[in-house]
Amino acid sequence: MTKKKYIIKWVIFFILFFIVCASFLTTFILKLQNVDEVLIFLICALFFLIVTIFYYITNRKHFKEYEITKVYNKYSNITFEVEKIDVNFETIKNNLLDNKFIRRTNNYYKKVYEDNNGDACITIVTNVFVFENTNFDEIYDIVINSIEKNLTDINIVYIFLDNFNEVQRKKVLDYIKENVIDVELHTYRFKKYFCPIVISNNEVFYYSKVSFGNNYKTHIKNGINYLSKESR
Repeated sequence: MTKKKYIIKWVIFFILFFIVCASFLTTFILKLQNVDEVLIFLICALFFLIVTIFYYITNRKHFKEYEITKVYNKYSNITFEVEKIDVNFETIKNNLLDNKFIRRTNNYYKKVYEDNNGDACITIVTNVFVFENTNFDEIYDIVINSIEKNLTDINIVYIFLDNFNEVQRKKVLDYIKENVIDVELHTYRFKKYFCPIVISNNEVFYYSKVSFGNNYKTHIKNGINYLSKESR
């Protein structure tokens, strides 16, 4: 959820809350004055109270979990590493399907379980998003919403920006650099890692330093290797 949508949700809630308070206050004043229409105002007040409670219940997840862009481990002077890659988007899509990725809107999804140095089995989810001429806010919402539904230990996210100009691409990269690297996506007991890899104009942008060690870079390399191969 973007900051704009988060603010809008709270504004709507406070408007409803204000209407409820005003309705009950009006009902109380009219009752003191023995006005006949007091019952109508009481019914309206109860109606808006029910609407407000229902609105809060259906949106309480978003009210609680705006932690989605809270950075708890930032690095000083960190920069993207860039690697050249020669890929065709149709080839990528074919490779993903050949590798048993599940097709969704703008998204190819796969979950794997890996042994973490013999200590425990960790779940790594690889999400591959392919966007073409898409608004930045739409990219953010699609990526975050998809990850929220399948959140596990490590979430590798390949973001392919097809036909994006330099200004659009820089906006995506700057946002990731400032807000998303090593992000706690939920207020659960264990932190979840969101690891973004941006691929645009035959270049791969990624971080080599993340707090859970070398796994991230290894998976990036492996992913680039199979994504760049021709389908067989």
